[in-house]
Amino acid sequence: MPLVVSPVLLPDLPAIQRLSISVEADTTTGSLLFPNGASETSIAHLVKQDEKDMRDPKCTCRHIIMRDVPEGTDACGDDGKARGEIVSYAMWNFFVGREKANKEGQDKEERIGDGAYYESWPPDAHHEALEVLVEMGKKKREGIMGDGNYAFLASLCTSPTHRRMGAASKLIEWGLALADAHLLPTYVESTPGALPLYLKHGFEKVDTMTIDLHQWGRDHIQEHIILIRPAQKPSTARDEIRITPVLTNADFTVFDSIEKAASTPEPTSQALPSKEAPKPTSVFPLITKDVPLTSGPSSRTTFLIENSITDPTSHYLKAFIPSTNTTIAFALFQICPTPSLRPQRMPWPHGANHVLVNAFFGKMHQAEERYMDGKPYILLHALAVAPGWQGKGVGRRLLEWGLEIADREGWECWVDASREGVGLYRKLGWREVGEVRVDLGEWGGEEGVVERAVLMVRKPGGGG
Repeated sequence: MPLVVSPVLLPDLPAIQRLSISVEADTTTGSLLFPNGASETSIAHLVKQDEKDMRDPKCTCRHIIMRDVPEGTDACGDDGKARGEIVSYAMWNFFVGREKANKEGQDKEERIGDGAYYESWPPDAHHEALEVLVEMGKKKREGIMGDGNYAFLASLCTSPTHRRMGAASKLIEWGLALADAHLLPTYVESTPGALPLYLKHGFEKVDTMTIDLHQWGRDHIQEHIILIRPAQKPSTARDEIRITPVLTNADFTVFDSIEKAASTPEPTSQALPSKEAPKPTSVFPLITKDVPLTSGPSSRTTFLIENSITDPTSHYLKAFIPSTNTTIAFALFQICPTPSLRPQRMPWPHGANHVLVNAFFGKMHQAEERYMDGKPYILLHALAVAPGWQGKGVGRRLLEWGLEIADREGWECWVDASREGVGLYRKLGWREVGEVRVDLGEWGGEEGVVERAVLMVRKPGGGG
């Protein structure tokens, strides 16, 4: 059966923990950490912390798995649930923006958001050994890597039934591709047995770490080999714009700010005097004007993070400049290969004007569902380019990622386009099939201003 690389969704977490613990149980260190085996209480404890990390905007980790998918089927079934046994798992950490955080004097733990370690250990784990081993590994890594930006392969395990089938290599290559795109060196601790695998992927030995287990009653001295794969020099110009999947949860906060900046209308010469607040000229402020302000992430950021770990249709991409790790645009494609697998809709927060939501966004969703009823398709949920980069082909490059899939599979694409985006979508083969309008003056906005969404469909290949 084919092995498929897949992002981790929340329902995958128990299976991942069982796989990790069962693989580690066969090692000297693993048997020390859970001397009596890990109970279901321990697994639930670890799953809860993984879930918390996956929802944390500061978390640097990305979980990735390999599924053994039945021949002739997709990794996601008609019911939206993942198919196939999880046979390999990796946790990657990507530390970016650390130099900037250092200069700004942020607390070290705040700027790192390290997802490689748990806040607390399960009740039946060997707490003393875990604390010592974790601190030893962290101290060694920070001593070598310092405060620079880098990638860290924190965990990699493969089921004994699927070893020597390339599963681990694919998960390593997935993370290295992201590290290369961001010009990051990569750090890993290896056991002697796994050393050839890492050497094959370009890692170089830089140090060792000796762990004496006698203090915990084990007649064994464990050696870990510290390896680094240097940042790979790009084959093209250093400042070339690149397209990759999201790197960490921090990307979603950046996406939120780009989306807000991109959708903020330019001030007009007919603006009201400063002593009188101008009325909104777009639908979003009217929907959210009564939403309470909070000190935490915005509702949009929260939705993007939650959507990324619960919705199997969602695929997030970003455009960025490698030399500065500056994100300048993003896109969210929702791939719907079966009639029963449809995109999640954004839940609006308490206090939002839900009547206006239904009058505008509700009509868009209804039109999309009627048109795509029973069809496989791709929805372009969001596309936003930072104002300084608009008109430079960045949005087009993001769009081409989804269009390539649609053309290969023979699927249509749907987008609810703003009036500013219609021209770009037409050039790429989209055609209008309808529109939704709302008079903002009727909802407390600027009189005479009409918000308009153009409903557009693209046939496979961009043909009419």
